[in-house]
Amino acid sequence: MIPLPSSNSELVHWTDEVYANNNWFDIAGRNAKPRNNKKPAAMPERIGEPSPIKHVFYIVKENRTYDQVLGDIGRGNSDPSLTQFGENVTPNLHKLANTFPLLDNFYVSGIQSASGHQWVMQATNTDYEDKETDTANVRSYPGGAGDSLAYASTGHIWDNALNHNVSVVNYGEDTTQFTGPEPFGTWTDWYNDYLILSGQKQGNLHVPIGHYQATSDIPSLNPITYKPFPTFDSAIPDQYRYEIFKRQFEEYVKNGNLPGLVQMWVMNDHTAGTAKNFPTPQAQVADNDLAVGKIIDLISHSPYWKDSLIVITEDDAQNGLDHVDGHRAPAFLISPWVKRGITDSHYWTVINMVRTIEQILGLPAMNQNDAAALPMSELFTDEPDFTPYDFVPNRIALDKMNGTPGSNLPADPIAPASATVTSSTYGTKQDTKEIEKLWMEWSDQNKVNLSGPNAGPDKVNANMLNHVVWYATKGFDQPYPGEDKVLTPDEVAEQPASKAPSPAKN
Repeated sequence: MIPLPSSNSELVHWTDEVYANNNWFDIAGRNAKPRNNKKPAAMPERIGEPSPIKHVFYIVKENRTYDQVLGDIGRGNSDPSLTQFGENVTPNLHKLANTFPLLDNFYVSGIQSASGHQWVMQATNTDYEDKETDTANVRSYPGGAGDSLAYASTGHIWDNALNHNVSVVNYGEDTTQFTGPEPFGTWTDWYNDYLILSGQKQGNLHVPIGHYQATSDIPSLNPITYKPFPTFDSAIPDQYRYEIFKRQFEEYVKNGNLPGLVQMWVMNDHTAGTAKNFPTPQAQVADNDLAVGKIIDLISHSPYWKDSLIVITEDDAQNGLDHVDGHRAPAFLISPWVKRGITDSHYWTVINMVRTIEQILGLPAMNQNDAAALPMSELFTDEPDFTPYDFVPNRIALDKMNGTPGSNLPADPIAPASATVTSSTYGTKQDTKEIEKLWMEWSDQNKVNLSGPNAGPDKVNANMLNHVVWYATKGFDQPYPGEDKVLTPDEVAEQPASKAPSPAKN
């Protein structure tokens, strides 16, 4: 409560103070009209002024925190005790963070995919979807489309691009179905298709390319979506997604018609827990890491590298732990026009990332959030380094399946840097085997939500999935941080975090 101003002059003074505190005077200048005859700059000072960057690749991944992946990187604000998918699992993400800027203070805006995908594509979230989140998404779960009330009237970034004569192609983002005439098959079937497509194996594809088609319920997205690229499904490896993208990208190179904005959803870092007939969590994250590395390698060895920017974020970070904040996530800006080898601790969010894309492509702000946001200018340079990126081969097997010998062993043991994780164990080796069995049974019961026609991000209870992935990556004798013993699925199910409003039961 504040007192009523005693005079008009006091009201004016307070109003000016609010403008100054909120930086609204600068916002007006930041969104001023472009000036003529400006020299191209990697990051233009104003939207609409020229940039040598003509193509932006916007890649969205699924649900990891900064510490889970980069906590072991040895610099920046990192905690190795919480690292579950360190350098042995994610060598490409580590190489990228060491080659290009390490962003150790970047945050996603959503708490789960239903809000996360709205933020990354709209730079806002509707009042409806905020209330949906608070009530366990009882009407719908638009974690990658599926409910028109979740779409802001100010539009998505692809609408913004299309409305301003910037061409767009979409690979997977906000698609809701991936269907075709043949039986869907298993993870192994799709992995064999990848081996055939990549020339590592002879044979016929179990699903010919194009027979399965991705669709979206968003009218403006369907026409620009490349239909053979799969939507969310943990039973389709990201190596297959890479091969589909590679074929289409090579056509763009051949024909010289790459769109200005390329959107892509590469999501297997979500994992399928310890469900049978799926790879281990480490293997699925390694699959995602390799796909990302190959995508960047492909682009950087093409004629389009000289005028491209690759932007990578998670849609949200709900499936992990972080010593700073649960919204802190790994994020990357990759380009010849981006500074190399620096650690940048500026506070950034996904809204700054959207604004950066708009600033470069000459797109006006969509709403108050991206209008107020600063572009990530300090990360760019006008002295480009055109050295291409060479991907790092995976260090662990991508086809290591849950339930096979050794699948319960940590892929990347890391000496704790703090006392975050205790050394208490569940009990005897027999106890450990029994608890591993119980968690596999729980994962099996929930795999219908991870693959097939009913698959979707976050249909599985996040607290339960986080526990099983922790045990699978750190060892089934290592308690979850904050707990003094390894818990059974029934014990975790009784925790308040598992009983909080969740889309898992809707």
